[in-house]
Amino acid sequence: MPRVAGLLGIALLTLASAVQAGATTAPPGRLPTDVTPTHYDIVVEPDAQALRFKGHETIDVVVHRETRSITLNALDLEVSDVALDGKDTAEVQVDADAQAATFTFRHPVTAGPHRLSLSFAGKIYTSAAGFFALDYESPAGPQRMLSMQLEPADGRRFVPMWDEPAAKATFTLEAVIPSNQVAYSNMPEASNRILADKRHVRFQPTPKMSSYLLHLTVGDLERISRTVAGVDIGIVTRRGAAEQGRFALDAAAEILPWYNDYFGTPYPLPKLDMIAGPGRSQFFGAMENWGAIFYFEGALLVDPRRSSEWDRQWVFDAVAHEVAHQWFGDLVTMEWWDGLWLNEGFATWMASKVTNALHPQRKPWLQAAAGGREYAMQLDAGSATHAVLQPVLSIDAVAQAFDAIAYNKGAAVIRMLEDMVGEDGFRAGMRNYMKKFAYGNTVTDQLWQEIGAATGQPVTDVAHDFTLQPGVPLVSAAPPECRDGASRTALTQSRFETDERSATPVAWRIPVRARALESGAEGSVIMPKSGASAIDAAGCGPVVINAGQAGYFRTLYAPEALGPLRSAFARIAEIDQLGILNDSAALGSAGLMPATAYLDFAWLAPLDSDPIVWRQLAGRLRERDRVFDGSPEQSAWRRLARDRLRPEFEVLGWTPRPDQGESAAILRERLIVSLGELDDAAVIAAARERFEREPSDPSALPAAIRDATLAVVARHADARTWEEMLARARKEPDPREKQRAYLRLGQPLDPALARRALELALSGEPPITVAPGIIDAVSDRHPDMAFSFALANEQAVLAKVEASSRWSYIPTLARTSSDLELARKLRDYAQSAIPEGARKDAEEVMAEIDRRARSYAHLRPQLESWVKAQ
Repeated sequence: MPRVAGLLGIALLTLASAVQAGATTAPPGRLPTDVTPTHYDIVVEPDAQALRFKGHETIDVVVHRETRSITLNALDLEVSDVALDGKDTAEVQVDADAQAATFTFRHPVTAGPHRLSLSFAGKIYTSAAGFFALDYESPAGPQRMLSMQLEPADGRRFVPMWDEPAAKATFTLEAVIPSNQVAYSNMPEASNRILADKRHVRFQPTPKMSSYLLHLTVGDLERISRTVAGVDIGIVTRRGAAEQGRFALDAAAEILPWYNDYFGTPYPLPKLDMIAGPGRSQFFGAMENWGAIFYFEGALLVDPRRSSEWDRQWVFDAVAHEVAHQWFGDLVTMEWWDGLWLNEGFATWMASKVTNALHPQRKPWLQAAAGGREYAMQLDAGSATHAVLQPVLSIDAVAQAFDAIAYNKGAAVIRMLEDMVGEDGFRAGMRNYMKKFAYGNTVTDQLWQEIGAATGQPVTDVAHDFTLQPGVPLVSAAPPECRDGASRTALTQSRFETDERSATPVAWRIPVRARALESGAEGSVIMPKSGASAIDAAGCGPVVINAGQAGYFRTLYAPEALGPLRSAFARIAEIDQLGILNDSAALGSAGLMPATAYLDFAWLAPLDSDPIVWRQLAGRLRERDRVFDGSPEQSAWRRLARDRLRPEFEVLGWTPRPDQGESAAILRERLIVSLGELDDAAVIAAARERFEREPSDPSALPAAIRDATLAVVARHADARTWEEMLARARKEPDPREKQRAYLRLGQPLDPALARRALELALSGEPPITVAPGIIDAVSDRHPDMAFSFALANEQAVLAKVEASSRWSYIPTLARTSSDLELARKLRDYAQSAIPEGARKDAEEVMAEIDRRARSYAHLRPQLESWVKAQ
């Protein structure tokens, strides 16, 4: 029920509802558009110890037609002293479900510009939503950093505002903080004064931007910087950690000029800070706040003593992704959250593109084919998939739009479109788009129209097929026919599905590229949505479909075509080796190829195949190992899998050599973990020996193998080892390493130790942002245990989870299961505890459990027979 302000004009924005007077009709979950903001002036004073803040704001607004009320977003706030133009006060009514507040004035508000003023107070959260605290240990004792995460819809937890992407405005922010601390926001300081023992830091006005991009970080911080292309690029960290940001600073210094050139629009702000915070989140690793990107430390800091090559590449990718958002997302923003995929898919694709330009030895397109695209296809083939461009009808549904379909399928579709129209034309369209819509909002089709106009290609048609409807195309290729020295391959299409077939027919216009192996010649075609198609390539012999793996589809070769491909496998381009391996694994699991087809190809990969191909092999063999859980053939399978991987590990060795590249370093980490999971006695013994030796000899766990080795130790830990791991976690002074040490405590196979880890997570000992990660770590091998524990302690668990993950965290604890009974428990939980519009993540997990159960039942007898035959 509504609570109305009393004599002091205070409204606790936690209750019920009001009917607006004179407001325009708005879509569900959105604000009326009769009043829009143009500028916010916000002064905030946090009390870090009390976990509270207070402040006041003035908002310049434009009233588009006369009204008696103004409605904006607010949540968990107290509001007082509401006035319009300094005189007309308001009655405040709130709608907690809509997360909105309505100010009703005594006199009609005329059309035109006005100034709304108010005071506010709210709480500082202990998980990463709204204005939040991050606690950590330092040489000077316990510290608390304050930071901010407003995406997707938590700006309303900070100040009353129009908290929607299209309600762009400028912001002036002032922070009143302890005199011994510093503050960083989107823009440089305008003034910095000490008044009455408080530091008043006022920042320059921002450009016109969406509310979710506003940012403030406060604490005992330090900064390193350099000027590149006229921009002051900085790394901001807790005191003592700034030098660990040097790698990220160098990365940004490379990336920013390249993006300036690519977009044809220079970065428009005077500075770009990248801010590192201790802890972690279930929802995000970094956030693209304009000019003040926030990262959790694992995504930004590199410690030469402890960070591996995987860590360095992860940081580079995170920097590339978030800096890309400064244009695509910040400068030009989606009109509403249903366009989120283009923000995230584009930034994911752009990170690979800039890496390929600046560090081609990392082979980012090969990595994307091995990882992100493959994961998206796995989800997209299931019954719980959705179109890339999906309607978002409620605030509860917004957070669930941030998924692998948006990020990874989105990136894959963008790569396919660029390959179809050519790099130059695609970039020309992008440059036109940035110039035309800078500081504004767009819908997806406006990008396709610009690229289509620049290239003359049917971009919109193909893009619609892959973004407005769900699913993965299946291109079936007949044996190539040789005619007059050229190969012609007949193609047909259908939908690749891992669940029961959908009743809704789906077809695509599919860009396909083929390569004749003997000649190296390529051909391309856009398959029509219906009817037969064919693709030609000069030269006879075996033909690879989806050459270069830019296409978003599975390829099913006719059985007669597989033999020549197997014989020629070592001569096939590495990215196409990977494509064949991926497709044979997926098609075998779905029953469209023999279940052993993947293994037949996997055992053909030569030792000198690219390390990224070997990383995929190691990962797939670990996945196949789970098919054998409970099988009498599992030990024999593991022996075969170890024998396949061990020669490659012996070539690499435990420690790096000067002649080994970056990809080899990451492969070493993957092989150590995989061989450990496959019960390689020598690897497990060596890992344990290094763990035992490290306290007296830090060189026992060099950065290159530290995390991988400790993962093996954790997986095979006994009670004594687990206790030693816990003791080291408690003693660890570095916040980032302490976090990793606590997370490892959730990794043991031993169920008794897994239960101890679950109890530890809720004990209050681990940092609050780390506790959910421990439960998540347990769920990898003990999903039923972790899920049941979370249900039994639901309120205590959810109290440690940020608001954006509230409806997804518990369901995802079941994601690695193949137990249909657990899927039933999850269904019961979702129906009783999760709002109907927020069940997408739960539905995806249930579909994945069902897929895995059916796939395992199909695969196990065939794989057991294959093992026996070996």
